[in-house]
Amino acid sequence: MNQNLAIKIYEGSLFITKLALMNLCWIIFTLLGGVIFGVIPATLTLAEVFRKTIVSSDEFNWFRHAWRTYFVYMKKYFVVSLLFVESICV
Repeated sequence: MNQNLAIKIYEGSLFITKLALMNLCWIIFTLLGGVIFGVIPATLTLAEVFRKTIVSSDEFNWFRHAWRTYFVYMKKYFVVSLLFVESICV
């Protein structure tokens, strides 16, 4: 097998694995936020982590970054989550 092809397959499988783990984190963060209140912060957190994964060339502990970012977004967008829940109920 061509070595360049093997490297591309490895990088692709690594990317797919990271996506699967990020989806799992999204589910955990959503449940942690009380399902409805956690959807917005969890989505924003994973968008931030995904952006940093794409932009950053160096490796970083993305779960630690996601954990810290989640609580920042939870504090920041709690009111938005309340408005989201209110708009669903009305």
